[in-house]
Formats: sequence, C-alpha cells, structure tokens
Amino acid sequence: NAQNYYNWKILFRETEPQHFNSPGGAFDMALYKKTGKLCGPISGEPNTRYRNQEAVDYLTQQNLLSRVKIISQYEQLIPLYQIHYPHDCTHYCYAPYRFDLTWDGMLRALHSYEDEVEVATFAFP
Repeated sequence: NAQNYYNWKILFRETEPQHFNSPGGAFDMALYKKTGKLCGPISGEPNTRYRNQEAVDYLTQQNLLSRVKIISQYEQLIPLYQIHYPHDCTHYCYAPYRFDLTWDGMLRALHSYEDEVEVATFAFP
C-alpha cells in the first residue's frame, strides 16, 4: 500500500536541449526563413535550459533539493544535435548511448541518497 510506504525516491530528469539552427538552440523564425536550415549545432550560449533552472529554483524554494535528486543530462546533450529526427530539433532518435546517460544518471541519483550528493552527473568516456 502506497500510504504505508515511506521509502519513496523522487528524481527529476533534466529536460533535453533543443537544437534549432540558432546560436542558443531555440527556434528563430527569421533565421529559419533566412537560412532554410531548421536544425543545427548550438553555437552560442544555450538558451533552452530555463526549464531546468525553474525546476531547481522551485525545489530550492520548497527546501526539497536534498530530497529530490536531479538527473543531469542537458549539458552532456548539447553537442549531440545530429541524433534528432530529421526536421525535428526537439525530440531525439533512438540511440543506445543516449539512454545510457539517463540510466547512469538514475543510478547515480539513487546512490546519492546514500552518499548525500545532491546532483548526479555523467560524463561520456
């Protein structure tokens, strides 16, 4: 019974970066009309990470950051624009190593409950 179970572990998986053909990765209609390119690498400061920052801010304000572990993946996915579906700069194609990032992050986050580490991170070998 869920009401009697007190060992719940809650994780937040960061959102993934978009890779529209703009310096920050967000969609820019004027740039698309000018270049005709929809997707591409992020060449400037990524400007689609605000969702993750809002989640961290909320967890901090609610004093939950130590209880809700974060699966970090946004920064690691910035260079991987080429694994999006064709003409879809938001959703990713299936790639086993991409999910390794999520699974490894989940494992690290769960272990961090024991180790008292607040943010689980993964680096490609």
